[in-house]
Amino acid sequence: MLEVLMNGITWVFNFLLNLVGGALNLIVSVLPNSPFKPIISYAKEINISEYLAYLSWLLPIGYILAITSVWVTCISIYYLYSIIMRWIKMIE
Repeated sequence: MLEVLMNGITWVFNFLLNLVGGALNLIVSVLPNSPFKPIISYAKEINISEYLAYLSWLLPIGYILAITSVWVTCISIYYLYSIIMRWIKMIE
């Protein structure tokens, strides 16, 4: 009896996953192609990786990304804390 119930639950779960997958596939098929494909193919042709070291020396992208991610994390924690405090009516 338990095996029949589990098979039924599995069938329903697989059906729902296939339904969601089909809907997402339909949505993606309607979307246009990426406008960045020509840029990416051109960057592969000129071997842009040689020039990234020079760009990174002039503009430290790694540090910029690290600082930005820390800043976004701090701001997100602040707003989350503020929302929680408003929900429990500690601040207005």
